[in-house]
Amino acid sequence: MLSHFPAPYEGELFWSVVARYHERSLAVSLTDTLKMLHGKSDKNPQFNLERILDRVKYFEYCSLDEILNNNTTYNFHVFFINQDQSKNFLMMLINGAINFKNDKTNLRFCPHCLKEDINDKGETYWRYFHQVPSAFTCLKHNTLLQESTVEYKAKKLAAANEKNCIALPPKKISRKTYFMLQRVTIESEFIFINKAKFDHSKLQLFIGRSLESKGLIDQFGVVKKPLLFYQLIKTFGLEFFQYINFDIEKFIEVIFTTFGHSGVQSYLSCTELLILVIFLCGSVKNFLKEISEFSARARKCIVCGNSSLTSRLHMDEKTNKCTMDTKCACGVSQFSIMGDRYISYRSLKIIFKTREHELDYYYNQIFNKGLRLDKLSWKLNVNEVQIEHLLAECLAARQEDKSITRKYKKEWEALSDAVTPIEELKLLNYPAYIWLHTYAFDYLLKFNYPPLNASSINKDIWKKRDKKIKETLRDFLFSDRLSCKSGRIIITLNYRYGEGLCLKWPMEISCLPETKKFIDKLKLLRDGLLIYK
Repeated sequence: MLSHFPAPYEGELFWSVVARYHERSLAVSLTDTLKMLHGKSDKNPQFNLERILDRVKYFEYCSLDEILNNNTTYNFHVFFINQDQSKNFLMMLINGAINFKNDKTNLRFCPHCLKEDINDKGETYWRYFHQVPSAFTCLKHNTLLQESTVEYKAKKLAAANEKNCIALPPKKISRKTYFMLQRVTIESEFIFINKAKFDHSKLQLFIGRSLESKGLIDQFGVVKKPLLFYQLIKTFGLEFFQYINFDIEKFIEVIFTTFGHSGVQSYLSCTELLILVIFLCGSVKNFLKEISEFSARARKCIVCGNSSLTSRLHMDEKTNKCTMDTKCACGVSQFSIMGDRYISYRSLKIIFKTREHELDYYYNQIFNKGLRLDKLSWKLNVNEVQIEHLLAECLAARQEDKSITRKYKKEWEALSDAVTPIEELKLLNYPAYIWLHTYAFDYLLKFNYPPLNASSINKDIWKKRDKKIKETLRDFLFSDRLSCKSGRIIITLNYRYGEGLCLKWPMEISCLPETKKFIDKLKLLRDGLLIYK
């Protein structure tokens, strides 16, 4: 049992309490002090918080939890590390460590706190919040913290005093720099007070999506380093980074090369990660709200709405291109490039587990739920013409639903007139057309349709149709689904748009000028007379 041991002051670092005991004791060296604290005669005793508290429990001393919460930086650092790392950090704190990642070299102090302590208590002490890597100001006196001559070392105990805490004239900085230093410090305090934590498994994907939403990822899934540098300087100011000795170029390079890797937080220090959080979300409070909502959205399947969807980012080490791959328990996989919104949407690919699963999904969305083709096309990033072909395919192997037939007959009667050809009517309501064509073809023949005439068509409708079919052909060409060998182009077109879609190709091609030009180019390409670009 120890004869005496000082009680911690308010906000005192426990390392400082041991340092004050060391100076008051008769021990000549740190080894002698640790032997007294441990009550053992080890040749090389190590700092151990649990042993010390066990020795001073007779003084009705603080518990281990109280020391961790009120006299260490534990509540701050666990925000930046996952559950496994927090266990390791806890052991480090118990064994005398001060910070999980030492951004600073020396202990820091506030000159005004130093004077107040000397006047009120006759001595001063190290405050635990001042040792937080991202604390740059004293929130009590609104002054900049200064570095002492004492290093961060558990093996070197030195109590705070006027000799090792020499106040120097404050550096002249701009109001913006001081504001940002104060802001980062306040956010650090918010983490402390609220014991903030979040789901680290979503951090990687959240950072990628946040950078993407700010336009900081290009069309190839690569971070725009010059723009990121500009935005960081614009937000915090160059003087801010210079004051805290922050290597912004190295920071950007880390983001550039690792944001698509798992455990991205392991590549960043606590200060770097906090600055990134403030840059992306404005505050820690906003970050906690957004990442919790983001986690809920990220687990939802676009096809079935299931909540068991998992997402992963992949980064190509050679090109630094980042892609996102998600999988759902229903068997649907999604793949897209992390780029701007247009590129992410255009690169989205949805792969169903089986062909039957895919056809069932389209049947349910169009015929049962009544979803419009253009809405489903936008949702899945699938060309409308391809959906039309899939609808024709899925009806071929199904039995007729009489209730749907009656519904589409009413819609077709309201749609038909004596001046609109059937080729144009089906563009206005294709689901009704393909359903009746499959199950009630005789009903379609009862109406008197005028012949298709390019001079009397609705130009707006056919212009959109022309564009859609041309884009479909381009997609087939670039995905090797459209053959350019001799005699194969027209055969492919007749099959895909003739049999599958009931399309009268020779008649309708006269209303599709852009498509016709594209096909003519394909013919020249087939014959070797044109290099297609």
